[in-house]
Amino acid sequence: MSEFRLTQISDTHLARIRPTLIANFEAVAEHVDATRPDLVLNSGDVAFDGPNSRADLEFAKSLHAALPVDCRYLPGNHDIGDNPTAVGTPPTEPATEENCDAFRAIVGEDRWCFEAAGWRFIGLNSLIMNTGLDSEAEQFDWLASQLGNVNGNPVALFLHKP
Repeated sequence: MSEFRLTQISDTHLARIRPTLIANFEAVAEHVDATRPDLVLNSGDVAFDGPNSRADLEFAKSLHAALPVDCRYLPGNHDIGDNPTAVGTPPTEPATEENCDAFRAIVGEDRWCFEAAGWRFIGLNSLIMNTGLDSEAEQFDWLASQLGNVNGNPVALFLHKP
């Protein structure tokens, strides 16, 4: 089994108007530059206010693109809106297909699968779960297909929130 090194980050909440958060990301960038993992995974809330500011998504993507290694992303509630849960009040800003499309167009795929070092790595868009959106059913079918092809390999599953 070959080695695969992953650096997972989350909740970067990047926006041009948030210098403290940019400074935090610059510290992450220094660590990534020094350690050179095979992949950086941002598991959600890439941007500060993606549903209302495509510029935040574009800015966040530009900072990630400057990293010296490949990146993958998953959307968070600050990127595409939130999903309803079985308890609590409905989200004030629900996830929408339009916001998912914008995330994919600007940042990258909102779900993915790849194999490395004998593992299957799967990333899911957890913010469409329990929404009834068409993409929720599509993702569920896609996940079933991915899990049906693991061939006994271990699976690492990534999502923004349970």
